[in-house]
Amino acid sequence: MKQPEHNLRVVKHLGDAGHDVVFVFTGDGSLRARLEQTAIAMGLEGHVVFAGNRPQEWLAAVLPDARLVLSPHMGRALAEACLAAVPIIAYDVDWQREIVRSGDTGELVPAGDWEEMARRADRLLVEPARAGQLGQRARQEAIAMMDPQALAELEIGAYEALFRNTSRSE
Repeated sequence: MKQPEHNLRVVKHLGDAGHDVVFVFTGDGSLRARLEQTAIAMGLEGHVVFAGNRPQEWLAAVLPDARLVLSPHMGRALAEACLAAVPIIAYDVDWQREIVRSGDTGELVPAGDWEEMARRADRLLVEPARAGQLGQRARQEAIAMMDPQALAELEIGAYEALFRNTSRSE
């Protein structure tokens, strides 16, 4: 579902295009051994790091130094990348489109289109100023979305709507 192997394809493409990149996988999922074997088969030794499970503090320290985040399908980690002001290239799946908008807060590509993800990654790597602007806008968007007052108002509104609908059906 998360298509982590697409990240390997993008890294391979970027390396073939002359970029010196290192991709970091965090977490220990059931696909790790297969992904490690695939990375070796693709000749990506030294360009892919399997960091395993890491504490939140480690992620918060490492993310701001990333040049890009590739997101075929992420959950909370996408918000963390936004807060770190890292440029994001994401598939248009699930909630990702709520925070990643092409040319504004990142680059959104069609789901499963790793080749387009690679093209956009290549473009952002050669345009670091533009990439930085996207990352800063993503951070601003994430901060606005996570504003405690705005979240409280949203939650209250949802409960009020639920109660109105429930009382009408009785």
